[in-house]
Amino acid sequence: MYTAIDPSTLPSVSDRSPVREPILVDGASQLFVDDHLIAFSQSVHRRLNPPRKQSTPFLTATHPWEGNSILYSCVLPHDYGYRLYYKAKN
Repeated sequence: MYTAIDPSTLPSVSDRSPVREPILVDGASQLFVDDHLIAFSQSVHRRLNPPRKQSTPFLTATHPWEGNSILYSCVLPHDYGYRLYYKAKN
């Protein structure tokens, strides 16, 4: 024997919040600039410090083949440290 169910008594699909998979952060440091990794917060204010321009460049041309301008740079992890790649132009 089967029992009939009134469909109007069932919750609609739009009433349910979507099920999301957990985000694995693996103990790594996180920069919270948005709410992507934050499920809930109360009485918390996010404040980002403004950037400061340094008075001297952190990278200057020291060899003749580097020219007189460092256009851009990129720091990438390498082995047990980092490498800085940069574009120099005369």
